[in-house]
Formats: sequence, C-alpha cells, structure tokens
Amino acid sequence: MRDARQLEFPFFSMDFVDRSALSVGEVAAKLGCSQRHVHNLIDEGELGCINLAPHSQRSLRRIPVESYRDFILRNFSDDLRREFLRTLPRDTLKLLRNDIAQILSAKDWLDR
Repeated sequence: MRDARQLEFPFFSMDFVDRSALSVGEVAAKLGCSQRHVHNLIDEGELGCINLAPHSQRSLRRIPVESYRDFILRNFSDDLRREFLRTLPRDTLKLLRNDIAQILSAKDWLDR
C-alpha cells in the first residue's frame, strides 16, 4: 500500500512504491552511475542520506526516498521540469504557487 505522504511521480521508473529508504546501489542503478558517484553526491551535500553506522569505520548509508526525489526534481532540465509540472492538476499548481509565495515572503526563510 502506498504511503499517501509520498510524492507520486507520473512515471514508474522513478517511483519506489512502499519504500522509505534506498541503498546506494539502488540509487546508482536508477541514475545509471557508479556507487562511488552516489557517495560523492552525498559527500558534496547534493543528496541526503542517513548513516546507519555512524560510529563504525565503514558507513552504512541509506538515502530517504524523499531525498532521492528532491535530488531528481532539482536536477530536472527546464523542459523536463515544465513537462512534469504540466502533469499536475491546475488546483495543485495553484496551491504550490501559493505555498512558494508564502515561503519566499517569510522573513525567516533566509535563515534556513
């Protein structure tokens, strides 16, 4: 059963049904890159992760699905981003526009 809080992509290849976190290998396979590149993205702060073994010499990293999706959305080309937004219902776009306007106008937004 899909968690209603998870964003659903209109294309299955980017959606991980009923998952909360992904391994570095899974993300590398989806992105078509090496696991080392995924580790580099994490180290550079481009992709969020959870280290399940913080006090070990060997890290055990898991990427929350939301971090993976955020990374994908941030790195969409302009055309692909617009194509994705066009799949959303008009009412959803209006809500997003209002939410974005509120976030950008908040005085504490720059402090985050």
